[in-house]
Amino acid sequence: MKRILLASASVVAFAGAAAAEVTFGGSATLGYNDEIENGFFWETDLNVNLRQELNNGLVAGASFTININDENEEDAFNDSEDITVDGDVVLSLTMEGMGGLFFGDTAYAAETHWDPAGTMAADGFSEQGDETVIRGDVIYGGVEASVSYNVADADGDAADDLDQLSIGASGAISNFTFSVAYQEESDAEDLGTLCVDPIGIPPGTELTEEECLDADGTWEEDASSLDDFDGEYNHDDDDDFNGDEIFGVSVGTTFGGADLQFAYATNRTDDTSSIGLEASYPFG
Repeated sequence: MKRILLASASVVAFAGAAAAEVTFGGSATLGYNDEIENGFFWETDLNVNLRQELNNGLVAGASFTININDENEEDAFNDSEDITVDGDVVLSLTMEGMGGLFFGDTAYAAETHWDPAGTMAADGFSEQGDETVIRGDVIYGGVEASVSYNVADADGDAADDLDQLSIGASGAISNFTFSVAYQEESDAEDLGTLCVDPIGIPPGTELTEEECLDADGTWEEDASSLDDFDGEYNHDDDDDFNGDEIFGVSVGTTFGGADLQFAYATNRTDDTSSIGLEASYPFG
């Protein structure tokens, strides 16, 4: 796995040396608020995309955003501008009609392909929220499939091993469309609750609240506030990440001019499931 990542990074680097195609985009905001000293505030985002076609049909790419912000709202004209590069850096290596490899602030496999039937209770697949993800895509016979892993949390803390396998596929067969998605349970440490100083319990043992109190421990509802919190790999700062094991399948078709969608999802960690049925018909 490490060899693949190093090779990808090297290809992008050499592509830049060969005069890669570079495109720019972005936005700028200028505003006035009478609660800010001198009144004016501003923000500028510059989106940078690099692309290079290689001789073997592969396309190497990279994208990132440069921010120029006024960080001090108390005094907007005191030279307090701050230039930063967002965490949404994505490296890619793709081949048209075949698939590709993506690394960085990119979507998970299940998130990429899952097509629910309306709002469902048990299909809370993890969604991208500044984590570092590695995802591979493949296209074959009209079916697109992906597999991904989480590499680091939103704070940049890396997992000991690749975490939360995520798989997704979608496509069309005859008059039917389908999507299948699965993610395994995450190994990320849940720092929302923690048992502190239990008596006679080996360090690192996972305890329930009842077991913690029985061992004369202290049950902390928000362990991130503890003095010894070291910011280990976790997703407490990202509400879009779901550490549960989830599976979902959906099927759609058109019948009598109406679009029909049926979906089933199950959260195997919470032992819950939900069914969705959606129908739409155009008028006029």
